[in-house]
Amino acid sequence: MAHVGTRPAPPAEAADYGGTPPTPPAQPADPDGPPPRPKRRRIAAWIVALLVLAALGAAGWYIGHSAPAAAAVGDCVQQTGADSLTIVGCDNPAAQFKVAGRLENRTMVDAGLFACSAFPTATSSYWEGKQGETGIVLCLEPVKR
Repeated sequence: MAHVGTRPAPPAEAADYGGTPPTPPAQPADPDGPPPRPKRRRIAAWIVALLVLAALGAAGWYIGHSAPAAAAVGDCVQQTGADSLTIVGCDNPAAQFKVAGRLENRTMVDAGLFACSAFPTATSSYWEGKQGETGIVLCLEPVKR
């Protein structure tokens, strides 16, 4: 016979309605430590990007300052190929020519014919520009040692 008004006890496997949720089982410790924080990764990526940009800027500055188009009267140059020059210091043993004159808006034909006639010490000329357009002419004299 059953008692009226009493509830039977819940089975042992039923959830606890009034307590705290069960804790998950403990995880083994990670031998490498906790994963890096995303914020640190982002900062590291920015630092790397800034270093790459700085290196590219320095390379561009160096190329721009050693290019023949940047040469001024009095600068010394070294021939680095059949049709190429690089600005070097006049005290550099590799310096072969000194810029005696610089002319703007000249064609390649001008450079080969008469562009440097106003510079009597010039023994050769160097033209830089786009084919069929105007460019610069450097009138070059040998470096005196």
